[in-house]
Amino acid sequence: MILKQELVNFLNEALKQDEEAITRVFLNINIPATQAMIDHPTVQVRANKTLRLIGLLNGLIVENNICIRMVIDDTGKRIMRFEIGTIY
Repeated sequence: MILKQELVNFLNEALKQDEEAITRVFLNINIPATQAMIDHPTVQVRANKTLRLIGLLNGLIVENNICIRMVIDDTGKRIMRFEIGTIY
């Protein structure tokens, strides 16, 4: 089983190695979600009914409202880091 901290460490290492690619994969890809995905008990679908990779990954590992968050800069265009946090 993948532990949250292991996944965070992996994502942060990937971010260091290729910030542009990781940012594009995690921020720029927003797929319209089906109603079934919106209704899924753990997958996190955005308020605009789109799905990002982070929401799908959190569907796998979320437990007791603890998830992986992306910390994004003030411009909204750069991921600064990934961390463990709570679902808002």
